[in-house]
Amino acid sequence: MRKRAEELLKISMPVVFEYFFITLMGIVSTVMVASVGQHAISAVGMIDSVSNLIISLFSALTTGGTIVVAQYYGRGDRQNACRAGAQAIVLGALSSVIMLIGLAVFREQIIDLLFGRADADVLLGANSFMLIVNFSYPPLAVLQTIFGIMRGSGDTATPMKLSVLMNVLNVLIGRALITGIWFFPELGVAGAAWGLLLSRAIGLVFAVYVMVKKSQNLRINKLNYFLPDFSVQKIILRFGVPTGVESGLFQVGRMITQIFIVGMGTAAIMANSVVTAIVGFIYVPGNAFFTAVMIIVGQRIGRGEDEDIEKTVLFSVAAGSVMLGVFCLICYPLTDFVIRIYRATRRRAV
Repeated sequence: MRKRAEELLKISMPVVFEYFFITLMGIVSTVMVASVGQHAISAVGMIDSVSNLIISLFSALTTGGTIVVAQYYGRGDRQNACRAGAQAIVLGALSSVIMLIGLAVFREQIIDLLFGRADADVLLGANSFMLIVNFSYPPLAVLQTIFGIMRGSGDTATPMKLSVLMNVLNVLIGRALITGIWFFPELGVAGAAWGLLLSRAIGLVFAVYVMVKKSQNLRINKLNYFLPDFSVQKIILRFGVPTGVESGLFQVGRMITQIFIVGMGTAAIMANSVVTAIVGFIYVPGNAFFTAVMIIVGQRIGRGEDEDIEKTVLFSVAAGSVMLGVFCLICYPLTDFVIRIYRATRRRAV
């Protein structure tokens, strides 16, 4: 029991902190957008529902890559672990470029189909935001896949550090461009999009550098790793697609809810966006322990330690449930405080 707890905490705690910080910075970003007006936060909230669906599709490749890398790494086969990681990156890059082209061509039609009943200023902001954010999907897809590779090899600290860096940059750049500061122009909703794009691109540069030069576990630094290997890609998709479909269906449900809310007016859209950002804290333990268990089980299968997997999974579910309860108890009394911050920011915008 103690050994399982130590192993789970060692892998999951950096992930918990990473997801917690990401959620916190998401709220800060939403507060900054609220300073522009309720139409801005409504526009960003609508496109976020689309982005979450796209990110869940990328997570299929991240999950598949993490599992396959963890299994190879668990059995000590670093050569094939590197090759599997490289193939996951290739799949992520290709799928994200296809997604970018599709959204670039049909962006306006998609927004009109999903959110056509929104006010004109909200639709204008949504188009502006999606136009820029669309170009951040390829770096995000590759970045997520690299993080999955690092975690699969047992390194959860590096993705945590890079995520913190990216989110801080997103807030700083977004703050400078949303309302204008020093020599930066005031870009409003477009400023928030540029913050995402630039922070993800910078994060990708650092992640590639670490993966090629600095990683202590796996260094994917040979071009032949990236030559198409359909047998490995098939294994990655076999593990990742079911998770991607499950996550995608959940996001589709949230998007349908968003579509219904659009008909209620801009204030309702804004309220949904704010609450969604706050509720994100509740998902932190589940997402973190899901990632940790995936790594632990993958590595144990690779080492041939099948007999202890069921107990590890049950222990992780119990520990995750306890942490979920703790997060709920923490978030509940803070909700009104956070909403007052949004309200105060919106008054200043008016």
